[in-house]
Amino acid sequence: MAEAIGLKVDDPRFWDPAHLRDEVDRIFDICWSCRLCFKFCGSFPTLFELIDQRTERMRAEYLAAHPEIVAAADAKRREAAAEPAPAAEPEGEVGVTYGDELPTLYSHACDLTTAEVDRVVDLCFQCKLCYPNCPYTPPHDFALDFPRLLLRWKAQRTRREGVPLRARMLRDTATIGRLGARCCTNSSIVANCDAPASSTARRMRTDPSGSTTETSKPAVSRPPSIVAYVSMCRSPTCWPQPSSYYRCPRLGSGCSRIPAGGARGRSGWCPGSPR
Repeated sequence: MAEAIGLKVDDPRFWDPAHLRDEVDRIFDICWSCRLCFKFCGSFPTLFELIDQRTERMRAEYLAAHPEIVAAADAKRREAAAEPAPAAEPEGEVGVTYGDELPTLYSHACDLTTAEVDRVVDLCFQCKLCYPNCPYTPPHDFALDFPRLLLRWKAQRTRREGVPLRARMLRDTATIGRLGARCCTNSSIVANCDAPASSTARRMRTDPSGSTTETSKPAVSRPPSIVAYVSMCRSPTCWPQPSSYYRCPRLGSGCSRIPAGGARGRSGWCPGSPR
């Protein structure tokens, strides 16, 4: 009976790379043969595809090196096609079993490289829907715990390689906020600039002679739209702060004049604010 280490970080086996690789190979092989969790996160389809592709390459190489197997299979097919059709069964239905011509020739999880296992691990976002769906979780003899196995792999990888720079930057929200506060003025200038809009509004037109001429896109009249404006609005209409802090203060100015109810701003109604 297998034992699930789970997240027992005090267990010396938790940090043993050889033991972890053995568990990955064992559990991945069980999942590949079961395939009950194919509909969940991308880890499972990727795992199945990686092993299936290796199996197809392995069998193609084996058949290329043994043409006599292909010739024998073709002879069997010709013999089966020459035989008379079987008599109809009284029940009207016959079960047919199709076997694998190379049942012992397939790939295993141990054939996956470390990079391929990393790919499977990184596609898991720990929703843990596979755990209640799996029929082999503890106390089953297989003791299969797929989510915690991947967390264990990540823990060993982090101890070995450290936290990537991208992950350290994304989780440092204070630094991201300070940088964003310094760049917001420039963002407003770029967002309010008419040059990108005028350049993207130009189109290429081909006349009958075959030459192309650049023309401006004609203006399209659109019906008025209903705008949902949230309560955290930072429009200078509702809040006496400089407009250079925000991307497009004109949007808030227009929304605040919509008589849809809500808290009253300095010059109109802001429909997104609480009453």
